Amino acid sequence: MTQNPTNNRHIFLVDDDQEDRELFSEALSYVNKSISLTELPSAFKLIETLNNPDTPQPEIIFLDINMPKLNGLECLKKIKSTQKFKDLKVVILSTYSHADDIEEAYQNGASCYYVKPTLFDNLKNIISGALEFNSNDNCIPSKEKFLVKYLA
Repeated sequence: MTQNPTNNRHIFLVDDDQEDRELFSEALSYVNKSISLTELPSAFKLIETLNNPDTPQPEIIFLDINMPKLNGLECLKKIKSTQKFKDLKVVILSTYSHADDIEEAYQNGASCYYVKPTLFDNLKNIISGALEFNSNDNCIPSKEKFLVKYLA
């Protein structure tokens, strides 16, 4: 697990939708108030932030797919192809569950692919589940367990 200098857990959320970021932040506060969240509005901002030597590396990056200019899947490829960042855990959190996107995320090293739920409690469950990833492995599940959908 990567920690910031104050020994608090630190995660990133990359999503161009301000309301989705606010909802995620609220859900995280219910799951674990001690986790520090960095909200980023674009994949470009994520890459810039990761490359800043003064920024603590996140334990997990929650990454939306559908973003302008550099989408989440392209960003995932950049992260995983950079030696310095290849071991970062990246969780895809998207409104879409297209088979091609899921396959591409899996093949490019995402830890999990969650479809954004409509219920707040399910969002809390997603965050809680992702935070329980074992930090001693790459957390790449079998393909059958890679996609998690909440239908309600």
